[in-house]
Amino acid sequence: MGNFDVEGAKQAGYSPDEIADYLGKESGFDVAGARKAGYSPDEILAHLNPPPIVGGFVASAKQAVGATIKGAGQA
Repeated sequence: MGNFDVEGAKQAGYSPDEIADYLGKESGFDVAGARKAGYSPDEILAHLNPPPIVGGFVASAKQAVGATIKGAGQA
């Protein structure tokens, strides 16, 4: 998922367990199994709703394309 506003849901009064249950149902993730395995609600939420990747592949690709275009003008 990755786009769910967990903090907004908490401010609206939902508990981390309730949010994890909702996200697990939406994604087909076995939240009950994760709890039984010892994972905390916050760990489950981090798995179900990871923060967006900043940089990474997209940033590298943009730099490479920009360098290629810049170099093409010099040929």
